[in-house]
Amino acid sequence: MASPDKQFPSMIFFVGRQSKDAALREIFPNNNIRRGNRDGVVNLRLDSSTFSSDTPLLFADGDPRAHIPPRLGGATCHKDRTLPLAWSATQDQSVLHSVYARLVAIFSDVVCIFAEDLGGLDGVARFLTGWIEQGDASTLPTSVRPRVIIVVRDEEAAATHGILQMADLRFKLQDHEARAKVFSSISLMHLAGEHISPLARHRRLKEVLLAEVEISRVERIEQRVHFSAVHFEAFFSCAIHHLAKSTDQPFDFIESTRLQNQVQHDYSDHIATFVALSTDVFISYGSLTSFIASSILMDAYPPRMHAFDPRHVFQRLYREHSFRAMVQVLNSPMFAEDLCICIEDHMDRLFPAIDLGFETSVQLHTNNIRSFRLQWTQIYSHRTCLFCLRRRPEHVVTCEHAICDTCVAIFGHSIAGKECQFEIDGCILCLTKGRLVARLKPATAGARILSVDRGGVRGVVPLEFLGLLQGHLGSELPVQDLFEQAFGTSSGR
Repeated sequence: MASPDKQFPSMIFFVGRQSKDAALREIFPNNNIRRGNRDGVVNLRLDSSTFSSDTPLLFADGDPRAHIPPRLGGATCHKDRTLPLAWSATQDQSVLHSVYARLVAIFSDVVCIFAEDLGGLDGVARFLTGWIEQGDASTLPTSVRPRVIIVVRDEEAAATHGILQMADLRFKLQDHEARAKVFSSISLMHLAGEHISPLARHRRLKEVLLAEVEISRVERIEQRVHFSAVHFEAFFSCAIHHLAKSTDQPFDFIESTRLQNQVQHDYSDHIATFVALSTDVFISYGSLTSFIASSILMDAYPPRMHAFDPRHVFQRLYREHSFRAMVQVLNSPMFAEDLCICIEDHMDRLFPAIDLGFETSVQLHTNNIRSFRLQWTQIYSHRTCLFCLRRRPEHVVTCEHAICDTCVAIFGHSIAGKECQFEIDGCILCLTKGRLVARLKPATAGARILSVDRGGVRGVVPLEFLGLLQGHLGSELPVQDLFEQAFGTSSGR
């Protein structure tokens, strides 16, 4: 795409075989879709006429009756990667159903099913029932589940009136809640007969599909799950790996954003430390919950992060930890629940400044801290970084407030010509002036381990080497500070 970070695609999933292929050629004439061009179990393409559009259209297609080849052949311009399945599948169709229902469908705005290719409406009913039985496939709001269009030929309408009623009855027999978790709507579309040109026959279908896509797009924007092409690709890749591991758990879009930065179990300990320190000096619960809220926003919305609903983010990632911390300190589950609601409300109130681009999440947290700066001069901790409430501190500012490496990089500025060295001009919490220079561990650096084994000559050599290294470094930097762990026997003890 031309600008993937600024383009927000929608997707239609076409299910069928011959009728489906004919429709694709007429609906997307610029894509040069050849007859029988079925390279994979799911073919994903971009409508070439929307390449530069702000809302490009992706379309996928698949044949639920196809057999999966042992390995997809043929040259391809895309990277080829094989993922083993951690779950057992006895038939190709069960794998296809899982791929369709638990991967393609959760990214699709519209699913277009050609009844003729599935053996009529009875076949469609069985196909959709299989999807419904797979259950909820993602954590997205149910209102953005795919909208299903079932395509039947006009000349079949009168003859199959009884079958339509039977199919309708079959859908009604399904549990309504289960169906609503999989599809947001199901409707029927009559395709004109072959007495008119193929282009004219499919024009109405294209109009209906685009109208349904627009309805879904508006709802996704409303629910804050309309992804840019960059995020779409990243989520799709994560969903593929998730499907390879399990078909039991729904794909969690919010948690997938934290695969490399998960909220650790000790987060509740840091929140508990902050709450205990604040209540000891009688800081108001309003100030306390506002501080926690802006610290969460800073952690949850780094630059270029998708703007999920902050209430959903809090519920999925932070609420359990916050509630546990409040109960630990205040010993009142009811009061802890009230404070969690306050944190969520503060997040919802503060978030628009980030969403509208008025402030970054770091700027918002900084300004929120400064609005209560006199209160933060009363609390200190060497167990919890009071800037982010997420990590243990590793540096001490002039005012004795301690700060972690991550916050040094966030609030400080890099020193020109000094790799991984940052400088902070003053304390963000109490606004005390002072200079802190911190050298951080490079992101590409591994664990630094010193191991000296054995005695005699074999033990002297590494010790002499360390002595030479210390002389090169000078007396201001002890050589032992270069290592995170040390092991040894005999001379190395």
